[in-house]
Amino acid sequence: MIAKFHISRCLLFAFQCLVFGISSYYQAFGQDSFTNDRQTLQISGHYSVINEHTTPLETNNFHFVALTASDGWSITATNDNNLKDYGLMRYDGTNIYRLGTDVGNAPPGLKNALQSYGFIFPGSFYLPDNQDSTHFFLPWMVFHLTPQMLQHFEHNGVIQMPCPWANFRFSLLNHGDKCMLQLFDDNQIIKHMDIVRDSGLDLKTDEDELRRSILDYPFEISARNEVLEMLQMRKGIPDGFVLFSYDCTEVYHTNEVSFPSAVQFSMFWPDYKKGEGSITNFEYTLKVDRVELLNNINMPDLIPSAKTRVSDYRYQATNSRTKYNYASYILLIPAQ
Repeated sequence: MIAKFHISRCLLFAFQCLVFGISSYYQAFGQDSFTNDRQTLQISGHYSVINEHTTPLETNNFHFVALTASDGWSITATNDNNLKDYGLMRYDGTNIYRLGTDVGNAPPGLKNALQSYGFIFPGSFYLPDNQDSTHFFLPWMVFHLTPQMLQHFEHNGVIQMPCPWANFRFSLLNHGDKCMLQLFDDNQIIKHMDIVRDSGLDLKTDEDELRRSILDYPFEISARNEVLEMLQMRKGIPDGFVLFSYDCTEVYHTNEVSFPSAVQFSMFWPDYKKGEGSITNFEYTLKVDRVELLNNINMPDLIPSAKTRVSDYRYQATNSRTKYNYASYILLIPAQ
């Protein structure tokens, strides 16, 4: 028997969050499916990540398969530069489940030491952690982030979008920004998106910043100091600076279904040496290679390949005194 990554397997230690007697926070909206009750859309393609800080440039290439049906969706991705670095993400209509080895984030001497991680995020908006070496945020944004989803983050005409790229739950760099959108004519697909620095969105105190609902609260002094250092770096970024930019350059149309088929995503940082302009940190590109409409099939199960540590964000909770970031437990594979 193999332990499958199902809801019934992920209730261990959930009682811990009840100690606080407080309510959890999550978003439960967005595009769940492209298709009807009888069909499954399968999208295959590839994406690349270029690290602009290395000489020569460091490039990781990935291939992916995305499935979407009436009862949810899934995305699998593999690092072509290291086949042991792979992951699978699934949405069942209620929660997002992610499983991966995270080999890509391991130190050089441990690249062959498999470590399996599991994460559960309530709702359909993906907010990753630091164990995301397959960069799942990119295909998720391309196929499941919609203008309608972003409307839930709009207040007084300003969209403060939670940024679904790596390290978001551990960093205050990606707050205090607003989202600027351009849509295609049908208003269903994002054509261009900039994430722009806006100091007016900073919170009043450091503690208010640390207690943002979608930030893992840093309890250790070293972690707290690191996060506060990121906050000071953020406050030094000038208003109006574009930190992240997303462009959809091609749209695929089939059987009354439309979705992005070619995308570029860039991360920038101010060029303090020159006093103006920006430095490109990372460049992402995604391209769809093949689209198939299949008879309705079951979404793949998430099956751990080894002892898997799970961080379960369904149990995030807070009150005026403390915060519970997530439930943590280990899935074990029973002996056959």
